[in-house]
Amino acid sequence: MSRGRLVSTRRHLRLWKQCLTQAVRRDLQFRTEVLTTAVTAMVDLALALVPVLILTHATAGRGGWSGPSSIAVVGPYGIGSSLIDCFVAPNLRRMDS
Repeated sequence: MSRGRLVSTRRHLRLWKQCLTQAVRRDLQFRTEVLTTAVTAMVDLALALVPVLILTHATAGRGGWSGPSSIAVVGPYGIGSSLIDCFVAPNLRRMDS
């Protein structure tokens, strides 16, 4: 990687870190909203796992996927989606209005 590209990458990472820090600080001002959003994210994650558990329990591995490997894929997706819903989406709504 060239020096210019490395500097550019660091600058972008620093910018994303500052945006995330600002989003967390802004959301922490309203503790009830943060708590509600976190609980909602956890419920969404649990509900996303229910179809996977039902599918893997009803069949003995569909298409080579076992229960643990399905959860290993759906779990991080759900966590990432929940984090985006928790931190990014509220800020996007604020920017829009």
